[in-house]
Amino acid sequence: MSKARKLIKNETIRAVEKMIDEGVSDKVAALEVGVSPSTVRNIRFGVTVVGPERDSPDSPDPGTKKVRCGGCGGMVLMPCHTCRTRLVVGRRAVRSFASGNDL
Repeated sequence: MSKARKLIKNETIRAVEKMIDEGVSDKVAALEVGVSPSTVRNIRFGVTVVGPERDSPDSPDPGTKKVRCGGCGGMVLMPCHTCRTRLVVGRRAVRSFASGNDL
């Protein structure tokens, strides 16, 4: 079973990058910022990078925020494709049943 990965905040990544640029060792940077030395190594070698800002009011596309769908209750980007798919499949099932065919 794999270990759950914890999301690292962009400010933390930037702080580690600044310390790396200043020549601080991985172990010292990890202790100062509060992450593991392997996380600092991953940032140093580009495995862990700064991601898009989440839920910020000045994000480039406000449609990228997930909201609760009133139809299915899922956390989705609107319009909800799950509800649309269920509607289309349901219509096909009704037409198929009415004509006597199987899906």
